[in-house]
Amino acid sequence: MQRVLSRDPFVPTVPRRSGFWARQFGAVPTEKQERFDVVFGMVLPVICLVADPIVFQGGFFGEQPFLARFHLFAYLFCGLQMGIFLCWRTQARHLLPAGGLIGGVLLAGALFSFIVGVLILPLTLFGLVILIGIVGFTPFLTAFVYLRTGIRALRCQSRNVLYGERCALAFASALFSVLLPVLISVQVSTTISKDIDQMLYGNKQQAAVAVNRLKWLPVSSTELRVLVIAYGNTSNPERKSALKRYYKEITGYDIEREFYSLD
Repeated sequence: MQRVLSRDPFVPTVPRRSGFWARQFGAVPTEKQERFDVVFGMVLPVICLVADPIVFQGGFFGEQPFLARFHLFAYLFCGLQMGIFLCWRTQARHLLPAGGLIGGVLLAGALFSFIVGVLILPLTLFGLVILIGIVGFTPFLTAFVYLRTGIRALRCQSRNVLYGERCALAFASALFSVLLPVLISVQVSTTISKDIDQMLYGNKQQAAVAVNRLKWLPVSSTELRVLVIAYGNTSNPERKSALKRYYKEITGYDIEREFYSLD
């Protein structure tokens, strides 16, 4: 018969350390996780959007931005994500009844950030040669932050009338967080397209109204490219002068500089 050695009650036991991923998605964030989330969930994404040289605005070495046609949607969506993320971080105790809804929005943000990271991965790897491509890995880290925060928000959902449907509500809120920026960006893009047509083919009064409206809309250089091309193709001095004035009023830049920078 085997003897069973009893544990000495006077010897303190050392708790087993949980695994890496278990710690990352634990219910209570650590101080290091809090700092990490602030840096890669708020600070760096804002810096990347403002100083973006190639993805949604700017353009590396004079090239067109890689995802220029989606710039308005991206800015609206990212603004919504960072706003929800900030609200949850600062007011989580008061938002527990809506944890499922907030979790869905943040999970959508995680998916979006991951997709952007994958799309720009070739540029990121190329940029590593000149030591700036490391910034291109920011979307992956942001995706991780939103994934972790979204899961924690779902787990924190209060046991109220929404608790049993929290996953369905998370899916609905995620879908809404995508559709709202899409609808707004489509409407704005349609308005911009019509106003550019008015400048190109309308009378002076219609063109003036279009210019005044475009001053307040987020018009990208890609959308104004057709205006630059029309300027280069026309030989009518009056029309050339009008297009140059329109472009200057909208962007503040000289259209000739943009025309000579075209490929």
